[in-house]
Amino acid sequence: MSLRQKIMASIGALFAGLILMVCFWGRPLLQILGLLIALDGLFLHWLWYRCPKCGKHLTWARTWTFCPRCGAWIDYDG
Repeated sequence: MSLRQKIMASIGALFAGLILMVCFWGRPLLQILGLLIALDGLFLHWLWYRCPKCGKHLTWARTWTFCPRCGAWIDYDG
C-alpha cells in the first residue's frame, strides 16, 4: 500500500466517522460508533504519515516533497 493510499484511507475513515456522528445525532449507539471510526482514522494517520527514511512524523500542514528533518525524498506513490 502506497503512502498516498494510506493517507486517503485514514482521512476517509476520519470523515466517515464524523459524518456518521453528525447524521445520527439522536442515536447514541451510532454516534459512539462514528466516534470510534473517527478516532481510528486519526490513529491510522498518526501511525502511517511518517518519513520513509527516518520514521519521524510529518505534519498535516502540507504535502511534503522532502522530509523536514532528514531531507529524504518522500515518494507518495511508491
